[in-house]
Amino acid sequence: MTIENAIEFLQDSWHMDDVLLQLQINRENFLNKLIMIIQERVPFHTLFAFMSPAWKVTDLTDVDNWCMSGVGGHCGVINTFTWRLLTALGFNAYLCLATVTKSTSINPHFIVIVKDLTKTGDVHVVDCGLGQPSFRAVSLNFSKESQVYQDSFLEYKYIKQDGMFLRMHGKGDLMMHNNPPKCHDYYQGKWRRYYVFNLERLPCKSLDDIMRFIDVRGARMEIDVPRAASFSGNKAVMFFSKTLFILQDDGTLKQKKMKSYEEILRIYEKHFPTIPKDTIHQAYSRWHKIQSKI
Repeated sequence: MTIENAIEFLQDSWHMDDVLLQLQINRENFLNKLIMIIQERVPFHTLFAFMSPAWKVTDLTDVDNWCMSGVGGHCGVINTFTWRLLTALGFNAYLCLATVTKSTSINPHFIVIVKDLTKTGDVHVVDCGLGQPSFRAVSLNFSKESQVYQDSFLEYKYIKQDGMFLRMHGKGDLMMHNNPPKCHDYYQGKWRRYYVFNLERLPCKSLDDIMRFIDVRGARMEIDVPRAASFSGNKAVMFFSKTLFILQDDGTLKQKKMKSYEEILRIYEKHFPTIPKDTIHQAYSRWHKIQSKI
């Protein structure tokens, strides 16, 4: 991806005005605006994890095309695209591997690190592929912890501990706290660790290595159910297997469970219309087969 086709795409397809001028005036403001546009136009989903064994990523241009066309994908797709787009626009950015910690499992997760954003030597984290609210570049230039952020329904912050950075979720966290904690749980009062990382570049020596991480099966991620999420402004629409979550005006999430596959398809058609129907069909078909064997 070159700066010329990146700017052409942002201006012609995503209708961002005067991209070069915005970059010259305030790079941080531009980056935060771009993050919000990606969250709105590129849906997060885990459907690729349930595709047939014949499905695979063949080239990084596949990743670009999925995101530019609104197909979207999981963190490996969206944050790889974000990294490529930011690099083309002249940001000092690279992919970094984080570890999501659930109660009884851990999963690899892509994030983007941006250096020298506001001044030489500073470091920010960008995460457009989380599937949860994360609407800005967060500065990691703190001694112990960041300020507390509130994006949509979710309260979060970052902390430093034992040479690592931890993303912590507070009010709005969708995971119930276990008492007592299970093997991978970590809590600080109301805060739960969502993922942990250091600032090392993604340990990939070749294009094949990157492809292996993008394909969640190659990375051995544990994807339990098909999920999708999209954010427009401060709004949130999330779909977990059969349950729809929509942000209400009072800041709470309203839940509604679908009773049939036809209802599931209508949810995707209404809230995630750019995800191809064939992808949805294949993913849910394989998921149902997996469920029937459990």
